[in-house]
Amino acid sequence: MSSIFEERKKNSLVNGVNKAKANPADKNKIIKKAVEDYIQYNRIEICIDDTWKQEYVRQRTRYTSNASFLTLDEDEDIPLKTNLIDDKQEYLQDGADKRSVHAYNIVEDNKHNIFFVEKTTRAGGTTSFVKNSIENGEKFLLIAPTNKIAKGTVQDAKKFCSKDALIQHVHPNSACKYVQEMKLDDEKYEELPFILLPEECSECDSVLTCEMNEILVTESNKYLPDEPTCDGYTITYTKAIMMASQFGNLVYDGDGDDHINLDEEDDEKSEDNKKDFRKTKIIRKSIYKIINDVQTVIIDEFHSFFNGKISSVNLSEFDIEDYNLIMKSDNNKELFPEIIGMLENFGKTQNEINELLKVIESNQEKYVREKVEKGKIESKKDYYTETFENPRPINRKSDTPGLILREIENIIWNKIGLDMDKVLQLYKIVDIVSSEIIFINFNKKNNITISALKIYQIEAFENFIRELVRRRKTVLITTATPIYYDYEKLLHPEREDLDGMNLVTFGEGGDPKKTNENMYIFPDRKKFEPDDNPCKNKYVLNKIKFLIDTFGISKCMIVAGNKIKTGQLEKELKKMGCEFDEEKGDKVYYYRSSELMGVSSSKRIFISVDIAYSPLDSYDLFVHFYKAIANQSDFIKQLYFEHVYADTWQAWSRAKDPEGKEASIVMTFGVRADNCKNVSIHGVNKQVIVTEPSKSGKGKRIDVIPEPDNITKPNVIEEENHQKSVLKILHYKENYIANKDSLFNNYVNTFGDTTFAEKISNFKNQFAIEKESPLSLNKAEILNEFFISEGYDYTINGSSIDGINVTSDDIHNHLNGKTSISAHSLSKSNKMMWVRLEVDENQMSSLHGLFLLMDIPSFVEKVNDTYKIWILLTETDASVIDKFAKEAIKKAGFNVEGDGKVVRSSAIMKRNKNKKQKGVEVLLPFSSDSKIWINGTFTDEFDDMVVCPVSINEIDMPYPELEAYDDEAF
Repeated sequence: MSSIFEERKKNSLVNGVNKAKANPADKNKIIKKAVEDYIQYNRIEICIDDTWKQEYVRQRTRYTSNASFLTLDEDEDIPLKTNLIDDKQEYLQDGADKRSVHAYNIVEDNKHNIFFVEKTTRAGGTTSFVKNSIENGEKFLLIAPTNKIAKGTVQDAKKFCSKDALIQHVHPNSACKYVQEMKLDDEKYEELPFILLPEECSECDSVLTCEMNEILVTESNKYLPDEPTCDGYTITYTKAIMMASQFGNLVYDGDGDDHINLDEEDDEKSEDNKKDFRKTKIIRKSIYKIINDVQTVIIDEFHSFFNGKISSVNLSEFDIEDYNLIMKSDNNKELFPEIIGMLENFGKTQNEINELLKVIESNQEKYVREKVEKGKIESKKDYYTETFENPRPINRKSDTPGLILREIENIIWNKIGLDMDKVLQLYKIVDIVSSEIIFINFNKKNNITISALKIYQIEAFENFIRELVRRRKTVLITTATPIYYDYEKLLHPEREDLDGMNLVTFGEGGDPKKTNENMYIFPDRKKFEPDDNPCKNKYVLNKIKFLIDTFGISKCMIVAGNKIKTGQLEKELKKMGCEFDEEKGDKVYYYRSSELMGVSSSKRIFISVDIAYSPLDSYDLFVHFYKAIANQSDFIKQLYFEHVYADTWQAWSRAKDPEGKEASIVMTFGVRADNCKNVSIHGVNKQVIVTEPSKSGKGKRIDVIPEPDNITKPNVIEEENHQKSVLKILHYKENYIANKDSLFNNYVNTFGDTTFAEKISNFKNQFAIEKESPLSLNKAEILNEFFISEGYDYTINGSSIDGINVTSDDIHNHLNGKTSISAHSLSKSNKMMWVRLEVDENQMSSLHGLFLLMDIPSFVEKVNDTYKIWILLTETDASVIDKFAKEAIKKAGFNVEGDGKVVRSSAIMKRNKNKKQKGVEVLLPFSSDSKIWINGTFTDEFDDMVVCPVSINEIDMPYPELEAYDDEAF
């Protein structure tokens, strides 16, 4: 770059600062223009030759986001933005987030190794490892399933870093200008597995501004020498596979010598390779830079790597003549020899498959009977699956697959006239002919589909990871939902220092913030049958509508099984008056969508319609990949449920608070307790045991056994029905309740045909409850106003005194833990100012939810492991409160006395045991160990608290007592 442009660059910034000083009102506008000028000058006269050695500085992103480094307090010198800390580990000192400490320790203990990190969902593991790399100045590569997860993880990590970081995302090929134009020409271009780049980028007029070239930057910037150009890279699995599979022979053969050639001096070894290399130059140079630049590699959500790794071709839609007419023409036949050869072999395989099916069809009854006897199928079905050994697979260790892909690339860019549907079919055929095992699905209507695992892509990615291990990178693999995989395959034989794959846990229970402790899953008593459509079922729709009306759609995430069911459910809910705003994320989601894995969400109520089931034969193709497994049939069943539970748990976990402070709820429909528990059990060495039913009509039994049981699990709360579950949900999400005035009526309208709801309604009608004006008071004021009064007896340090003698010092000493004040519930005139129910956690959530439903103000206190519900009263006759407390306890489903689920009430008098009739003596609230339930968490860190006393009077109107309730009919 010439010196004149260097001066112009510097002057553009200096002049901008000076102008901004003279015109403070227009400071931001002037500085923005100065930055834009700097960027423009920085692009001029940048030459890109065949070796890509010239500077390409991506100032657009850096300076647009970090323009604040231009201060107005300096004169002519432009200050540098340097937030580098002297001590790398300063961020780990006193008060540091424990997740950061765990990440640092794990990486330091496993330097230059490959290891697996076990954790639960939303534990902050990946974010902490990214942060650790940034803080310690170690360049990293984050490999994630989607662009959204990759970018979101990095943004979350940067929020908590003590210094600024520049992270370079390796953009998808769709960012290319010409690729975008191709997509406009044909919408099916979006469906290509690899969206290819044009042949020669240096001829493009957008080469200097194209995001595809941003990764090819120099080591530092001349005007910010202390600031590194890049602190790390992010990339998706798809991009990584595409980059790896572009280089021909990348399949590891186990001899230790055949590793990825990424040495720059070998880029163009022969004249024959030059033309092919030119097409993949950007990709090759990008991966060369990354693999040599980074010290740490973080492979996130590894379980998702296998998603979408199956290709299928419907043979009724395949006709080789569609290709021959174009590709064997005089103009084209010499351009596509590899594709023509592949299609000819595929045609032969197709004929052999047809011959096999003729044999099967000629004796179908015998075929089906043998399948049933061998346990291959359960009964006679409309379609069957047969394994077929590919007689002529492509050698994946040769250059052939790469050459075929490049010929397909030429078809696309040269637009030779082949329909895009046929191009898409070519990609699928490449996957099928690359596999030794082909699966045939056929039905009575002679509809034949053949499928195969994308083994070529899987092996290319595995070889890429092995190369990183060989180069002594620190490689960590993580996912909260691991599925079976032989991780030892990722070791490289040259690394004789590695004994195997290390397994480490991310903090205690893989859950440093104890996020699962505050997650509550409510199973259903119902189970949907195969012919049921839950998305049109009134049982489901009414209850979802109630939850939406109660908490608001913005607080709820609703998920159905697949795209079709999602559309049906959303349509039905809209008919019922629910409004969805997709721009705000208010919609019905489906399992396995990108929004339900690895990304954060502010919605804390998750509504699940069934779990993430897929067709039962979805993972049959993996028998080839796991061919060393002895019992293939049982293993595939286990693998199927591993994936189902992993996808479900990933989705449900979007509701979790990553800080573990706020309660999260999962309300399920059609998911029983055993399945809810299975969904939440994970770990690398877990076992999934599938037991077939001993009697017809019974379902499979699935047991998930963690070995060892070292990952935390959420709370699965089994209630008798949804109407009782709702009471607990109201407690946990009290701060989410949108409209308390209509809550009770909505509840009765939704559950009014049930015995339990009828009981609740009758209970409300038995008492006239009026709320006084709410008051915002501190702890001392609450005690003075509602607990200390003349005519009541108190005990302080063992001495009994009347309320008139309790001083403000006594109250403050009680609050500070220097002493304690106990009070008798009854006054001398048999009145009460408050009622307290002493309960366990299960009883507490139900009773408090009941009071919320009935709009009876109360607050919950936790003292050590004891829970207490307090209701503040205008002074009321004790006999009324006695009856009210007993009825509330019974209506919530608990016993007042006896050996059952007992609730101890300060309002329940035993006059024969208390001759002085002072009532029960209890410790007043806000003692030293006291915490109050506020906004979904127990805390003692609050100044004021809103309280509202109530008056309770019995209505002299008898009502029929109802016996034990039953679940409503499904």
